[in-house]
Amino acid sequence: GPFVMNTREQLIQAIADYQAGRLGVIPEGALMPHTGN
Repeated sequence: GPFVMNTREQLIQAIADYQAGRLGVIPEGALMPHTGN
């Protein structure tokens, strides 16, 4: 797959980010805000 993950939480976030990028919209309240890298 396209993701290399260590934990379920990272996988969930990666999928959420991926889907948000593909769809171009983030459902309100669906994702926690990014705090930076």
